[in-house]
Amino acid sequence: MKELSDKQRKRRDELVDELRTSKQRMLDELKFINMKIEQLNGVIDEYNSTLTAITEFRCEIASAIEDDWQNEEEKWFESDEAELQTIWKDEWECKYPEEIEFIDSLEGEALKHDEELLALPEEP
Repeated sequence: MKELSDKQRKRRDELVDELRTSKQRMLDELKFINMKIEQLNGVIDEYNSTLTAITEFRCEIASAIEDDWQNEEEKWFESDEAELQTIWKDEWECKYPEEIEFIDSLEGEALKHDEELLALPEEP
């Protein structure tokens, strides 16, 4: 075979057309998904902000518990009540939860198969 026949060229072009149609549908879906990812990242940001507020609240409570101890006598620190207060403060202690990571958008850059097929030489 010295070059592609008209029938082979026609079939190649049909396949490229089919591929491009599917490619466009995939790109449209990716655009929709990326819009949803952007919305989801907004909600993740809100969630992480609430986690930060929770951490600050926990720190305030733990600090307030400890502040109450300033007026206590040395003997109090050896009491059962002091032990319970310490346990209670430790449960409220500032803990920094791991934030939820943002999601990267999806790209359609790998969808170049139609270009690859058309770039193949028709003859040697």
